[in-house]
Amino acid sequence: MPRPPIPEGKRGEAHASIDKERQATGKKDYWRGICRYRLTGERKPRTAQAYRTSEAKAKRDAAEAADKALKTRKPEYGQKYSSKTTVLELCLSWYERECNTPDGNRGQSIAAFYTEIVKRPGGKKGTVKIEGSELGKMAIGEVRTSHVERHLDPIRHMSEKAYRQRLILVEAFALAARDDAITGNPARESETIERGHKDEPRPFTPEETQRFWEIEAKYFELSPTADKRFMDITRLTYDLLGRPGEALAVIWEDVDLEAGTVAVTGTVVQVGADGKRKVWRQPMPKEDESVRTVKVSAESLAMLKRRWLAVGKPTTGLVFPNKLGNPISATMFRETWVRVLKGTELDWATPKALRKTGMTRISEKYGDKAAQQQGGHAIGSRVTRKHYVPTVRETADFTDALYA
Repeated sequence: MPRPPIPEGKRGEAHASIDKERQATGKKDYWRGICRYRLTGERKPRTAQAYRTSEAKAKRDAAEAADKALKTRKPEYGQKYSSKTTVLELCLSWYERECNTPDGNRGQSIAAFYTEIVKRPGGKKGTVKIEGSELGKMAIGEVRTSHVERHLDPIRHMSEKAYRQRLILVEAFALAARDDAITGNPARESETIERGHKDEPRPFTPEETQRFWEIEAKYFELSPTADKRFMDITRLTYDLLGRPGEALAVIWEDVDLEAGTVAVTGTVVQVGADGKRKVWRQPMPKEDESVRTVKVSAESLAMLKRRWLAVGKPTTGLVFPNKLGNPISATMFRETWVRVLKGTELDWATPKALRKTGMTRISEKYGDKAAQQQGGHAIGSRVTRKHYVPTVRETADFTDALYA
């Protein structure tokens, strides 16, 4: 009669028999106890054994050895995870993997994901994170799609937050599925989160662009103690069609004064991989396509030469360091931007207006491909039209054909 199968995470009954070889050699512990057990995530059972001086002791200790193995040993088929791994443990493991994967998420992205997994000390009460949630406490083998839906439902109105948490869960459960800890991905079948609709991009008009430079110059003329580097940063940001963090991250190794070019090779981010505030230069921009070399205007080139001479013709280091030699934070840049435009007709604009304006002007003259090349977008990317360059809709005028 075949032995009954042992369920995952369980053991069978212990048995004992005399080991005749040990008995023949005169050893007193010739009773051999064995107990079969099966780790969660494994297909075949294992065997625990114990040699003792009596049948009862051999059976007892073999059973205890099997119980201990079930609690402490990791399965071979699921080398890292088992169906008893909690959702929080799985998500933290996914996060650690992303941090250590060269082609994984960029620093600012992975930090944003971390803040959706772990609760911050002193954070707002009632904020939905994976840590502390009912879903986070569940064993992954028990999770069904309905559990994921119940977790996401209270935050669906916060589309970006819900989008991130669903993405974390989908990718984390995929890790467990590839490790044979679970047979499917319950998060993948959950309802897709649509990210919030954004208004049509609003760049500066040519007149507003000129007005911006005038407002900026007047502000610093009337504020002698204000940091005039802001004007240099905005000019370079406009030429690069850059994100503010990209201009702040330019180093002298990126600048070719003879050729009049600047390479975009990094960005300044304000969070570390642990989700805590930390201003640092990330040695890569937001996307791979964002690495580019741009011919800058005569004004920006003159500014760079002036700064280069003023600091002793350096060959390395940040072009715009703070007093300690560290990167200027994008937050400080935005705060200055708000002060410059406060109370003016352009106070609706954010620092992204420079990038939108530059991409729109180039697109109008040379097409989207040229704007994408200088702005660091993938050629053909829909992001250009969705977020930076407004769509021009021509008026249909073929009425004459209707009444011909």
